[in-house]
Order: sequence, then structure tokens, then C-alpha cells
Amino acid sequence: MLERDARVTIRVIYSRAPRPTIVSKHLQRDEMRRFLPIVFAIAFTSSGPQAIPADTFAVAGLSEAARRQVLQAIRELAYDTPDSWAEELKLKKIDLGGSSGLVVQGTKLLCGATGNCQLFVFRNVHGKWVSLFDRDAPLADSYVFGPDSTNGIKDLTTTVNTSAEQVTRTVYKFDGRSYRPH
Repeated sequence: MLERDARVTIRVIYSRAPRPTIVSKHLQRDEMRRFLPIVFAIAFTSSGPQAIPADTFAVAGLSEAARRQVLQAIRELAYDTPDSWAEELKLKKIDLGGSSGLVVQGTKLLCGATGNCQLFVFRNVHGKWVSLFDRDAPLADSYVFGPDSTNGIKDLTTTVNTSAEQVTRTVYKFDGRSYRPH
């Protein structure tokens, strides 16, 4: 039971704005009855404000120049072109062992029927994001880095669903310039 002067803060992130916007509203106990149905309606409808996933360019903290570098490399390696790269791609900053890295993976159009999606790995070299795949970015259902490393960069192991009942694992090792399957 809330005390008479209890306050609740509601925060909504508007992700459809050019820049994510956070709106906060402090509610007194008597105001909560009026606003809770609205909050639940917003939270459970697709047309209302949405939380920004933690794995998007919007929250990755990349500069505009870095974002352009990554997207240019992806355009060259991707086997298709989505309507919106921002909606298609999820990304994660990682530690490659010897330098910082970025993993970018397709989510819809850059995925196959067995659940494998195209995977891009970037390494930060002197402030520039460089792709670690120089020809074809592989498809993967899942991936893990390490524990071993080659030439100072963690090895990458991917799993690929080759059918509904079969999975193939591939280990990629860094040859000093890019990842190569072994």
C-alpha cells in the first residue's frame, strides 16, 4: 500500500523522434489511478512509444563518422539491402583482446530460413572501424569470441543451422588482416 504522499515516476522513451527523447512524469497517489491505464496501454501496443533496444546504433555511442564507416562496409559485404539499416541491424560493442570491436548482425532481411543471419565484425584501428571479413560476412545463428586468440585477436566461433536437425560450427582465426575459417 502506498503512503498518501508517495510519488511514482513514469519514464517513456520516444524512439520515433530524430533523437531518443525521455519524458518523465512524477505522479502523486491520486494521479496514479488516472495514468496507470494509459501507461499500460502504451506499453502493450505497437503504435505507442517504444523502448529503444540496447543493441541499436542509436544507443551504441558511435560518432556519426564511425556509423558511416560501419554502414559503408556492411553495404559492401551484405547480400541484400534492407529498407532501413537501422531497423535491420543489431550491434554490440566487444573486446577483441587486442582492441575494441563491434559485432553487427542482421535481424530480418539478412537472415535465412533456418535462422542464420549475416554477421559482421569490426575492429577499431587508430580510430577507424575496419571489417574483419574482407570478402563475405558469414551467416550465423550464434557466435562466441575466445577463449583462444590468434595474432592478438580473439578467435570467433560461429554456429550455423544447416537444417532443422544439423548444426555446423566454424572457427575463424585472425591472420593479421582479417578472419579466416579454420
